[in-house]
Amino acid sequence: MIQLVIYTATTSNATTFPNTTTTSTTTTTTTAKSSTTPVKPIGRKFDGLSFVGGMILATGLSAIIYLVVSYLRRNNQLPYSNLS
Repeated sequence: MIQLVIYTATTSNATTFPNTTTTSTTTTTTTAKSSTTPVKPIGRKFDGLSFVGGMILATGLSAIIYLVVSYLRRNNQLPYSNLS
């Protein structure tokens, strides 16, 4: 982004001579260049630690379910029976 700033100063000097007026105009132009930082795109990105944590969570829950089912089978406390 480039900003263009213009300053204008006008001075008027009236002297004691009749019908004589001196006018001077000063124009200063300054160009300012602002630095821009690159904007990081907002969106999805892959998070490896979250992926590994999800795998550990799924494995842990599967192990707990397996242990509960095997315990209930061993003690014949499952709510269903075999067909034979």
